[in-house]
Amino acid sequence: NLLGLFGYNFISSGDFIYYQDLEAGVTASVWIARSCSGYYSIIIFVAAYISYILSNKNSIDIYMLSMVVIGILIAYIANLVRMAIIILAGHYWGGEALVWTHTNVGWLIFTLWILISWPILSRAVDLGKE
Repeated sequence: NLLGLFGYNFISSGDFIYYQDLEAGVTASVWIARSCSGYYSIIIFVAAYISYILSNKNSIDIYMLSMVVIGILIAYIANLVRMAIIILAGHYWGGEALVWTHTNVGWLIFTLWILISWPILSRAVDLGKE
């Protein structure tokens, strides 16, 4: 649906997304595995952030819990963007580019997400101490 918002013609059916591979001139498909859901990055984030809260604040209040929920929502959106980028790579540059992008863009987005969100969440913990 995200790709459709930007005017791309893609079809999803179950765990598959069908897209036009402009490089090869064919309709290709991508299977979205459960491991591609962003589940693992969310688990890592939640575990790290709750550990950080407990080691710096010794309790979790509604404010800290809301920060965890916001972090999860950002992770979800980041994963949607990741999947869209992967499919767009296949759309414009073919299957090899899709595979390369799948291999590399996930950890880049996850790292960027952590670099942006962690200072914000850290500041929230510091404010919660006051």
